[in-house]
Amino acid sequence: MTSIRARSGGKARPRARTRPRQVIPATKAVGTARLASEFLAAAAASRHGLPEPSRVATFLYCHGFELLLKAILICAGVDEMTLRRLGHDLSATLRAVRRHPAAIRPAFTRTDYYLIGWLNKMYSAKDLEYLFTGFRKYPTLDPVENLGRRMSALIPDIENRVRSVLSSERAGRRHVAA
Repeated sequence: MTSIRARSGGKARPRARTRPRQVIPATKAVGTARLASEFLAAAAASRHGLPEPSRVATFLYCHGFELLLKAILICAGVDEMTLRRLGHDLSATLRAVRRHPAAIRPAFTRTDYYLIGWLNKMYSAKDLEYLFTGFRKYPTLDPVENLGRRMSALIPDIENRVRSVLSSERAGRRHVAA
């Protein structure tokens, strides 16, 4: 196997990107937000039959939060590689939402940020999906459910933002065609 230096005639050249950065269509933000809504509804429904605190309900809430925050970023025009780099890190995704200039701004309290940080430690470490031995402290689900309700209220904002993006794109196409 030859090295990069040998193949390039002695000079090391950086590898080209295999794929260009792809902006995700704004319409996927609506689908992602609606899927998040289903996860949040399933979490609310499942928590009533399970012991408190429930890892299953907490996982469903966390996944719904992740999808909803990513829907906000898709709506703001973030490319696919940026979303992939965020992974399943709720704190990093929330930071990206707060820093993006075109993103919808959720109204979170200091307690919400603390709760998301606490949930992120469990969610990103896959502590909610797989069996771990030892003592773990999980949050009660009342504040998590409250946060889920308030985050679900962002879905109409996402849908309205996508409608305005699509209507401005259509207007731009009509203007160019005329």
